[in-house]
Amino acid sequence: MAGTAGTVQNCSNAARGWLFNSGETVAGSSLSGLTILNGKGYSGGGIMFYNASAAVSNLVIRNCAADGSGALFAGVTAAGGGAVALYNSNSTFDSVNFSGNTATEPGGGGGVFAEINSFAVITNSVLANNKGLSTKARALGLSSARGACI
Repeated sequence: MAGTAGTVQNCSNAARGWLFNSGETVAGSSLSGLTILNGKGYSGGGIMFYNASAAVSNLVIRNCAADGSGALFAGVTAAGGGAVALYNSNSTFDSVNFSGNTATEPGGGGGVFAEINSFAVITNSVLANNKGLSTKARALGLSSARGACI
């Protein structure tokens, strides 16, 4: 199954799981072998990429939420990507299980939200039961805007 991961990071609905925002690249940064549960953030409850990228593999991202709460992050205008939000990022996702994630504010997919020149490549992965309020958020919970592609 996509995203089998032994180490569990339970964020207890108190914080986002991971933040990449220091110019990381796919060639130099990776995240693998982890389950991220109950992450919460304005955008990208599980993982947020802001002007940074990484190679993500063998992960489970479950029950995370982008809820628009707290301070606006670095000019991000849409609360999207319960599991993952990408802003000016070119990240890859292989064997990742995105399930049960939500975006509770209009603007993005509950699973993955990409914006501002982002490009996400998702392979060998499972997207299930992700929900967003945006009409752009399809059944899988994917949404993109302003020059982004998933």
